[in-house]
Amino acid sequence: MSTERRPVVIYSSIRGLLAAALAPALLVGMVLLGLSRERSFSPVMIVLAALAVILGAAALFDLPRSTEFGPDGVTRVCALRRHLIPWDDILVVRRARGSTLANLRSRTPHETGVGPLFARVGRRNYLLCNQSESQQEYERVVAAMATWAPELVMGAARPPEKVPPSGLYRRRRTIP
Repeated sequence: MSTERRPVVIYSSIRGLLAAALAPALLVGMVLLGLSRERSFSPVMIVLAALAVILGAAALFDLPRSTEFGPDGVTRVCALRRHLIPWDDILVVRRARGSTLANLRSRTPHETGVGPLFARVGRRNYLLCNQSESQQEYERVVAAMATWAPELVMGAARPPEKVPPSGLYRRRRTIP
């Protein structure tokens, strides 16, 4: 495997990350509101609290903020962990279905269903980001896969031209 190329990074949307953080916070707020009125836990409040914990843990440990395609494999960078998926473990990289709202907005049939990338590892699918990448990012991901994992299949269709880069609103870090 060659290591002369730099890792390719794609980012999740800030809106999606905020929505993932907002859901558990709203559930906790509902539980606190219920406690302020009843002064004891009801079965509904217990279920809401458990759901808030599950959604919060999923957002912190399994929702990627960014994904790096590097020489060792695909690294999903989540809020509280970095999850490396070695190239040898990945069966295929595919595209998930786009959101219903995005599918309703699309004008041409070939743009329908454009969604984020996911990696198939055994029987499990790992979300790589929560939005579609731009065509330039797609080309860089395909080139990285050709360099570091030439036997790996890219089963994801090319995104439409109008998709902006995933890191468009990210602050650029200077590399020393």
